[in-house]
Amino acid sequence: MTMQTVGSRALKSAGWTAGAGWLSTAVSFAGNVALARLLVPADFGTLAVSLTILTFIFVPGSLSFNLAIIQCRDEAVADVEDTAFGLSLLLGGALAVAGLAVAWLLEPIYGPEVRQIVSILSLFRSANLLAYCYSATLERKLDYRPVAVTSILSLVGSYAVGIGLALAGLGVWALVGREMAVTAVSLVGLRISSGYRWRLHFNLDTMRWIWTFGWRMMLARVGEILFGSFDNFAIGTLNSRAALGYYSQAYTLAMVGHRFTQTVIQSVTFSTYAAVQNNPRLLKQGYEAVNFWLFRASVLLFVGTAAWGSSVVVLVYGDRWRNAGLLFQAMAFFLAALPLHENAKSLLIASGHVESVMRIRLVQVACFLPLVWWQAAANGPFGVVWVVNGCLALSLGLMLWKIHHLLRVDWQRLAGWPVVAGAVSALGALVLEMALGSLAPILRLGIEVVVAIVLYVGLLLVLERKTLFSEIDQVWSRLAERK
Repeated sequence: MTMQTVGSRALKSAGWTAGAGWLSTAVSFAGNVALARLLVPADFGTLAVSLTILTFIFVPGSLSFNLAIIQCRDEAVADVEDTAFGLSLLLGGALAVAGLAVAWLLEPIYGPEVRQIVSILSLFRSANLLAYCYSATLERKLDYRPVAVTSILSLVGSYAVGIGLALAGLGVWALVGREMAVTAVSLVGLRISSGYRWRLHFNLDTMRWIWTFGWRMMLARVGEILFGSFDNFAIGTLNSRAALGYYSQAYTLAMVGHRFTQTVIQSVTFSTYAAVQNNPRLLKQGYEAVNFWLFRASVLLFVGTAAWGSSVVVLVYGDRWRNAGLLFQAMAFFLAALPLHENAKSLLIASGHVESVMRIRLVQVACFLPLVWWQAAANGPFGVVWVVNGCLALSLGLMLWKIHHLLRVDWQRLAGWPVVAGAVSALGALVLEMALGSLAPILRLGIEVVVAIVLYVGLLLVLERKTLFSEIDQVWSRLAERK
């Protein structure tokens, strides 16, 4: 595959994932609002406890056999798809049994409801491993249209099921039904659209290659799992289910905002970086092209969340979710920095620097675990949020330092003017808030948001007009390329 073909397919794939991602963001936000108004914080807390237990059970699932399908570009490695699928099937079966056993063992601690939820969802989590393999066969070819369509259908279907069950008065089981539906639709849709059928075949040499790739991925993912789940565990253990419900809802909102940028790049960039991993010049070119737009979107997300996060949550979700709004507002840095962090991680893994990611995660987790437990006991969810922000900043800084030494990235060009424009637009919004204090809250909020966005975009056009139009021209020229 030539670089022109890779670039063209990557941009077209980004178009599909962008459209699907933004539509999914809208559906997730609307569905989440509906469920939050129909259910109570304790329902979300109960689901969060159950999902945290499942996350720990399914740590071996982070062997990431599906990513081996995408990453492997060595023609000497034969039958990689069949071998990875077979390994995923065996692993999924073992983890389903483990999930059922652990659910029964933990019933005296967490109660029968959590036991039932963990038992049921362990089966669906196992099925997810197969869905990931079907998706990987498409992602390997940078064919993201069926992946995007399936993602949309599964999300819409899952929220329809969840809202229907909530209206029927089933409480937390509405959230469980949503989790089950999204897995079922994804598995069926990806199996049909991928056209892949397992041939009941294993290649022992390929199995060894996948295992070597997988255990390094699992070690890297263990740190990621701890960073993403130990906060829920600490809050759920040391605080109430309602407190965990507020925290998990704020985190969900942050991830909805994160998907606004990340779904555009996550899968596409990993496949693209893997395709050019042996050419440092093209790798640098691709990374800078992605981060040029990612930095600009992330700064705007940070300003918006830090300024109006709490007000938006209370306005949309209702006053009983005010604590979730304050937590969401405190997660502004997390929301803005996470896309940059995940893109940096994708580049390092796709280019063969898994060990670097592992070491950075080790440092992050070593700081994260004791600090989260301490803050959950001392200050509850609000203390935990600031630990999450600080540890993400630490990991991101170390990853960017590693990438700079590999590629000599021009950070001034990527981030300089967006930071200036973001600071000025935030200051303008603050001044405007004081000037419009007598207006109705919804009207004031709308004016402030519009003015801040216009000010931010206008400043970028003034400060880097030539660079912006040059980047836009490059995007359009690659979109126009034929395979």
